[in-house]
Amino acid sequence: MWMEVLQHQAHLAELRLQVQQQQQMEALQHQAYLAEVQCQRQMEVLQHQAHLDELQRQQEVQRQINHDQEVLRHENHIAQQQQMAQQAQLEQIQVAIHNHQALMDIPLGCRPYQEPAHRHSLGPMDVECPNCHAAHFMSERLTKSSNIHPKFSICCLRGQIQLPPLSEHPHLLHKLFTSSAPHAQKFRDGIHQYNSAFASPLWLLMWTTLS
Repeated sequence: MWMEVLQHQAHLAELRLQVQQQQQMEALQHQAYLAEVQCQRQMEVLQHQAHLDELQRQQEVQRQINHDQEVLRHENHIAQQQQMAQQAQLEQIQVAIHNHQALMDIPLGCRPYQEPAHRHSLGPMDVECPNCHAAHFMSERLTKSSNIHPKFSICCLRGQIQLPPLSEHPHLLHKLFTSSAPHAQKFRDGIHQYNSAFASPLWLLMWTTLS
């Protein structure tokens, strides 16, 4: 009887030991599973972070490439503009050289008039000859005369030449100078042209036009 009880208790103890071992084994397996899952999650997080870092690096590289390309395009555009400006300037210089060469081939008296770079002024033409009272520049006086008492020779040879007073102009010419008629005003507006025309045989044609 006691032997059976002891055997039964020993059997129960063995069963409890097996159950405890089984539970410990399952606990260890569960902990190992949890550790594996956690390790896998950490690995996934690291892989995801590495993927994000790689994407960011690629974006930075692409942005740098785009920036470099934009800078290169801008520099090329500036270089093209400078080249075009230099080409245009070179063409202008060549045209100017060609025009200058063509101008040099023209006789001096046939060249077009150009304003001088620096004008020379003789001052006012308000100095009268003491003999004929013609107006002169002071620089036209004789070198032996003074600024206070200037004397001139190009007008009357210091009084040696005396011209009679001018006669009255014709009545028709007087009307052209004084009348308010349209043709008289036209005559006064173009008096230099008419004076040049009257100095040649064409004055008859001009006079007919005014009549």
